[in-house]
Amino acid sequence: MTYTAPVESVAPDAPAGQLLRRVWQPVFVARNLQPGKPVPLRVLGEELTLYRGESGRPYIVGARCPHRYTWLHTGFVEGEEIRCFYHGWKFDGVGQCTDQPAEKSSFAAKVRIPSYPAREYGGLVFAWMGTGDPPELPRIPELDADGVRVVAGIRPPGLWPVNYFQILENNVDPVHTSFVHKATEPHWGEIPEVTAKETEYGLEVTATRSGVPRRTRFHFPNLMHITIWLISDEEVEFDHFFWTVPVDDEHSMFVSATVIPEALADRVPRAMAGRVMPDGAHMELMTGARRPESITEEDYVAMVGQGTVADRTNERLGRSDVAVVKLRKLWANAIEQLEPRPPGTPTPGRDDRRPRVRREN
Repeated sequence: MTYTAPVESVAPDAPAGQLLRRVWQPVFVARNLQPGKPVPLRVLGEELTLYRGESGRPYIVGARCPHRYTWLHTGFVEGEEIRCFYHGWKFDGVGQCTDQPAEKSSFAAKVRIPSYPAREYGGLVFAWMGTGDPPELPRIPELDADGVRVVAGIRPPGLWPVNYFQILENNVDPVHTSFVHKATEPHWGEIPEVTAKETEYGLEVTATRSGVPRRTRFHFPNLMHITIWLISDEEVEFDHFFWTVPVDDEHSMFVSATVIPEALADRVPRAMAGRVMPDGAHMELMTGARRPESITEEDYVAMVGQGTVADRTNERLGRSDVAVVKLRKLWANAIEQLEPRPPGTPTPGRDDRRPRVRREN
């Protein structure tokens, strides 16, 4: 049987959207969330409000007040609650309306807005957007080690105008490093032999150059663990964890936590070894007006150059794409378990508006 697995949509009722909501997703850099200053969020296609209460605890509630539908992030934080700027309706951290100054006191109990549990860890704010009670937020041993500094961030330019899945495919593709990053990371210039194996957590991808293996780990559904060089004159590798978080079907963001030993912290550049991209660079890069000048700009050109949602219908994969193939099978298997397809299900035609990840049995 041949069928295609729908991975591009992250809506709550879409298979991929359901899978992504089964894990905690990092949505914001904790140091940038100031008490009393709510911020708007868009994650997995949903509009939300993030704020920090006076206790320091983060909260995530719906984007708009249900009264006259204005943005809640323009309102006021009072204790652990948020009050709407427009008519003063107030909501607690689980979305329950607690005060309506111009209404009868009994009305507030009937009004509730969406909310999601939020936790702070590794310099990031995580959201649980699944159904039911959330599981424990997983711990990462490297982030909890003694004598290290964890630097959290969102990779410039913030929103990448691409579907999250083509970023996942790039993440498990070591060959691209030899070409895309040959100017900024010449130490990875040799074409590697690529192998990949499934693990209990996802995939382990090995790129071997001159007999020396370099391993990266993909944790299903959207977390990568790689090592990166941050000190130009030393071959010192730092653990780097990054999540490809869908903003919606056509935009994504890289949310990261990098582990830096305190003894080396002063030697790591503030620009994090070329992970920079100035505002307004998109047009220059995509029209070819200039070449990319940083690691981030190089990746941006490669991934955004595929289009907002990559068209995979006529691609030609080779043996070096073994990790990409296994990534797609991993996702196809997960979707099959979530949403079984009976034998004989027809394959969608090639004129489908949105591409799919293909699997053949």
